[in-house]
This record gives sequence, C-alpha cells and structure tokens, in this order.
Amino acid sequence: QRSRPASTPPFSPRRTPTPQPPAATMMRALATLAMLASASAFIAGRPATAAARSSALKMSFEAEIGAQPPLGFWDPLGFTAGLTPDNEAYRRRKRVEIKHGRIAMMAVVGYIVPYFVKLPGYISFSQNLKFSDVPAGIDAIGAIPAFGLLQLVVGILALEFWVFPQKEENDDGNTAAGLSFWKRYDDPFVRDFKLTAERNNGRLAMIAIMALMVQDMLTDKGFPFALK
Repeated sequence: QRSRPASTPPFSPRRTPTPQPPAATMMRALATLAMLASASAFIAGRPATAAARSSALKMSFEAEIGAQPPLGFWDPLGFTAGLTPDNEAYRRRKRVEIKHGRIAMMAVVGYIVPYFVKLPGYISFSQNLKFSDVPAGIDAIGAIPAFGLLQLVVGILALEFWVFPQKEENDDGNTAAGLSFWKRYDDPFVRDFKLTAERNNGRLAMIAIMALMVQDMLTDKGFPFALK
C-alpha cells in the first residue's frame, strides 16, 4: 500500500469564516440603514419631512373643540388626513358633525318623551286622529298623516335655510348670530367648556338614537325596554 506524502493532508479542512471585529459589523449595519433611509425618502415622491409634518398637523387638531383625553383628536378612519383646521373641507365636516349632533340630541328627547307625555288635542281633524292615538317610537312614522309629514319636512327646511343658516363669516356651528336672545359666553374658558360639552353630547346622542331605533325595530318593544 502506497503511503501519502507527509506534506499532503488526508483531507482538506473546512474553512471557517474569519470573524469580523465588532466595529466593522456595526459600520456595515449603519451603512445599510442609511441606504434604506435614503430610499424611503423618495418612495411615492414623499418628502423626508412627511412624518414631521403629519405630527405637526395632529398637534394642531389637538387644540380643536371636542378633542380631549383619553382619545384626543379621534379620527380612526383618517377623514382629516392631509387637512388643516382652517381647510374648507375640514370645516364642512365639522359643521356637519355639529348639526347632526344637535339633531340627534333633539331626536333622543323626541323619541323618549312620547312614551310618558303626549300633546293634547288632535293631530288631524279630518281623520279624527288625536295625538294620544299616535304610537310612540318607530311606529309613529306610519301613523302620522302624509300632510303632517309634509309639514315636518317644510319646517325642517325653513329652520335649515332661513332661521338657522350657517354663514361663512360666522364660526362653525354658530347659526344664531343674528338672534339677540341666544345665550352668549364672553369668558373663553366657559365658552370652550360649553362647546366641548355640546360636541361630545351630540356624538353620544348620534349613537343613542341609532341604538334606540335598532332596538325598537328588532324587539318591537318601546322605551324603556327593560320594563316591557
């Protein structure tokens, strides 16, 4: 049997990578992060200061009426993305929210009160229909005569366009600027407190009237549901 030369190893040893010093590894990681940061600044043409600008916009909305702890300025669906508090699109959304909140607050009261108190007299002389004959809740819509419903629609339109119009020169939600008997608050702190309370009560009322109507339709039971 022929023997191998002493200089020839019986097998080629596996090469192990030479460990790099920690400084070299850190420099490589920093270079990679720098390249990624540079590339992200040009994604979809967005400037590198977009995040800072977005944060600044959020801070500006935090000073809006109705923004308070714990939610702050709550916009989970991003309707105000890219807008500023003085933007016309945002102002329109704010006016709509204020108006819907006021309508909802009246709707909740108007929904509950007829279960306990009803007006005296007749709602329709021609049909010999009294107010006491009209059921409360959702069923009242079908019991009111068509001419009565028309009167409601005309009255709402008159309030919207002639009695309480929203004028551009007035603050958002200030629809009674020309009415001297309307309550005004000179103290800025008291004014902001009242407006914040109105905004939050309106938001709660919008949820409440929807819950009342859905409960009425699903269970066919009126308010208060627990006593039925």
